[in-house]
Parts: sequence; structure tokens; C-alpha cells
Amino acid sequence: MNDSRMAVSLAVTAATKGAVVLNHTSVIDLIKDTTGHITGVTVRDNLTGETYHVHSKVVINACGPFVDAICKLDDPNHRNLIIPAQGTHVILPNFYSPANMGLIVPKTKDGRVVFMLPLGWATQSPVQPMNK
Repeated sequence: MNDSRMAVSLAVTAATKGAVVLNHTSVIDLIKDTTGHITGVTVRDNLTGETYHVHSKVVINACGPFVDAICKLDDPNHRNLIIPAQGTHVILPNFYSPANMGLIVPKTKDGRVVFMLPLGWATQSPVQPMNK
């Protein structure tokens, strides 16, 4: 999967459907109504430092490894969902992995998780052992 290509495609699709798309911004606060329902976010433009209030019908926290930081804006006592890990990427010939199929070893002798994902657009597959 090419995650950067998918992100750009998603942004372009959203813009063509009428969404306002922002780049180089960080969510710095949540906007709530009188009942505590989240109705938008306050963002900071990381290039200019300006802040903007963005109101919406729905707010989706799709922040990947930063999901916990956004959850803590809503609840400072939020327990982290994400455990950071370090990893190494190794490229192997495709015959180690069938097309469109991945492999995961959830626990190794040394406590790491190992997974292999086909890139799709490449002729090699990355192996990513994750250190605790």
C-alpha cells in the first residue's frame, strides 16, 4: 500500500465533494457545544502560526500514531491506545510473500512482532520487525 498516495487521493476526493482540506496544520483544541458534544476543532497553521476554528457535523480522529494526543484534548485522563515501537524495514524478493497477502508473527522468542506486507507497486516486500 502506498499510504502517501492514498492520503493525497483521499484529500482530492474530499475537496471535489466540497470539503475544506488543510495541510501543515495541527489540532490544538476541540470545540464543544453546551452538552459537551464535539462540533469542531481549533487548528494551528504550522507555517504561519495562525489559528482557525473549523466547525463540522462530524469530527473523526484518524490521526494514526497521534490518536492519543487528540483523545487527551477531550479527556485528560484518557489511557493511551497506541504503544510506540521501533522497527527495521528489510526488502525481500517477492517469492517470500504471495501477491496481496501479508504475514504476521505476533510473538517471537525475543518478544518482537514481525510482519511482512506486499508493497503492491514494488517488486520487493518489506519485512518489519517491531521492537518493544
